[in-house]
Amino acid sequence: MVLKTRNEGSGLLKHKVIRNKMRIARVLMKDPYLSSFIPETAWFSIKELERMLKKYKVAYVKPNKGLQGEGIIRIKSLPNKKFEISYSKKTKIKKFDSMVNKVIKLLDKRRDYLIQQGLDLATYENRPYDFRFLLVKHLDRWHLTMSSAKVAAMKDSIVTNVTYNSRWLPPDELQHSIYKVLNESDQTINPMATLRELMDLSYQIANTLGGQFPFYMLGLDLAVDKNGSIWFFEANTSPAIKPMKKVNDPKWFAIVKTALKDIEIQT
Repeated sequence: MVLKTRNEGSGLLKHKVIRNKMRIARVLMKDPYLSSFIPETAWFSIKELERMLKKYKVAYVKPNKGLQGEGIIRIKSLPNKKFEISYSKKTKIKKFDSMVNKVIKLLDKRRDYLIQQGLDLATYENRPYDFRFLLVKHLDRWHLTMSSAKVAAMKDSIVTNVTYNSRWLPPDELQHSIYKVLNESDQTINPMATLRELMDLSYQIANTLGGQFPFYMLGLDLAVDKNGSIWFFEANTSPAIKPMKKVNDPKWFAIVKTALKDIEIQT
C-alpha cells in the first residue's frame, strides 16, 4: 500500500505545527460530543487550583507549550487538609498555603500554564497507561496508521511519556501494543470494544481539528480510566514516529515515512 498525501506533480502540503495546547483544546471543548471526552481544563490560577482540588481531588498543572512531559506538576488533596505535590522525581506533603507557594516557585514566569482535572488511569502491571494514535491525512481523508500503549515506569509516575519514563526503565518496557495492554489490564476492560471506541474517537477528533487547522498528521493521546471511561489528553502536531516502530508493522512505519515526505512543516 502507498499512502500519498498529495497528487503527483503538486506542491508539498503545508502542515501547521501548533504547540499551544489550549488553542487546540478550545476547538474540541466547543464540540457538543467531543467535549465530554476532555478532562476539565482552564488557565492556571490559584483560584482554579483550589476549585479543581475541591471538585476532583487531583489536578495537573502543565505548560501550555510543553514537550515530553517536562514541567508538569501533580497536586493531590489528602486528608487532614494536606496536599501532595509531585514534580520531576520529587514528592512532598504540604499544607495548602505552603503547597501553593511551592507550585508558584516551580512555574516559569515566562510561560503560560494550564490546570487540568486529574484522572485515575487504568493500570497495566500496576502502572498507569495511555495511548498514542498516529493519523495521516490522505486525499482529504484521515487514516489511522500506527498506535501504541505507553505504560509509565512506576505506579505513581506523573506522566506516561516514553522519553520521560526512560530515565527509569528501557523503552521496550514502556511501550506495547494497545490490544495487549487492554487485554492484560489490571482492571476488567473489554479490549475489542474499547479499542473500537478509541479508534472511532481518534477519527472524530482528527476530522474536527483538520476542519479548523491545516493539519496532515496528528499524534493523539487518549486514555482509559479505571471505570472504563475514555478520555482525550492532547494532540501532538509534530509527533515522533520512530518510537512507535517496534510495536507496529514495519510496513506501516515505512508507509508513514514515505507519506511525510509530501508534507512541509510550518511552525
